[in-house]
Amino acid sequence: TAAADTLTGGTGNDLLWGDAGNDTLVGGDGDDILMDGEGVDWLTGGDGADVFVFKSDGVADTVADFDLGTDRLDLSGWGMIYRVEDLTLQSTANGATISWQDEVITLIA
Repeated sequence: TAAADTLTGGTGNDLLWGDAGNDTLVGGDGDDILMDGEGVDWLTGGDGADVFVFKSDGVADTVADFDLGTDRLDLSGWGMIYRVEDLTLQSTANGATISWQDEVITLIA
């Protein structure tokens, strides 16, 4: 919905899809796919090898439990990114930020 929603998965492999509001997506156990919607979204995959899918919406989003080497980011919705050099990567005290044009993802490890 256009309101802020909280979507919570179960113990299996879930597909959670954010919408127009500032949503919170919580995958839980399993290998989940969490899809960013329009709005400032907070995504938590939980246990498992999760995929975080982002769309181009011009606002900052957060992945609260990114596990490097296990979880994956899908930035195909951002547009024509041809090289990793097209992205701006910055280390933070508890993770990193990734940005391209007006898109920003904060990764918390």
